[in-house]
Amino acid sequence: MNNLLSVLGVKDFENLLSAYNAAGIHLEYLIDGGAGSGGTAKVMLRSMPSAKQIWAFEPFEGNHRFFKDADSRVSLARYAMYKESTQMKFEVSTVVQTDSTWGARGLAGYSSAGRLAEKPRENIQTYDVECVRTDVFVGAGQRIDFVKLDLQGGEHDAILGMTDFLDDVQFMWVEFSGQPGLVKLLDDLGFVLFDTEYLFHDHPDDEAHENFIVTEDKIALSTGTFAWKGVPKRTWADYDQTIQGFKKTLRMVQTDLVCVNRRFLGNFCKAMPHLEASVKRPTEA
Repeated sequence: MNNLLSVLGVKDFENLLSAYNAAGIHLEYLIDGGAGSGGTAKVMLRSMPSAKQIWAFEPFEGNHRFFKDADSRVSLARYAMYKESTQMKFEVSTVVQTDSTWGARGLAGYSSAGRLAEKPRENIQTYDVECVRTDVFVGAGQRIDFVKLDLQGGEHDAILGMTDFLDDVQFMWVEFSGQPGLVKLLDDLGFVLFDTEYLFHDHPDDEAHENFIVTEDKIALSTGTFAWKGVPKRTWADYDQTIQGFKKTLRMVQTDLVCVNRRFLGNFCKAMPHLEASVKRPTEA
């Protein structure tokens, strides 16, 4: 795992897409996996104006109303991304309430906590959803330039369902919460991996400050709980083992991996000066 982007202070894919755009690298066909309320698709259009089409995959029906007035280049796909086309159970553990902070922003009924579940848990709201192989859904021969995946742990299976076009993807932004085998899969598929900012439950303690530069504290989540963010102070010899340790001791939620196709490393390097000029190196909050 390369920590270059976390050291620079890359927080979201907008930084990278904007840097590519500034470098004259135009990514035209994009996928927004786990599109939520449509905000991430808007970010894609803002940072990459040359985009011709964005497929926004969002299976939770409570989020679909937010796409009513979406840009014509955004196509809402009301499906879950998976390794095969089938029907599965979809758990939604929390939904934004009207009287909450997020509800006051007009997001009542929204959820970012939905996930596919082979064995649904008891006392969790569950829906039947249609799953699709993404490469079949977008169509044979369709080039995809950029993929963002935020699927609450379903990223591994989603990637297995897009192997027909991955060779042409310049880079991906993939949520990583310690899913077994995901890092190896991405490496085997020809991607160079960079970590970014990390998200944790609760508040930072001494172990947190020892290992991370705390960049944000007391973040209010849509679930009504609090979290903090930070970037690593050092690289780790055994990445997977270290991550599993932080999940236990620091209640790590996730980081986001920037996965650069080895075929397009030249474009990544071309965009780097624009990226460095647009981000701020992290400091303690």
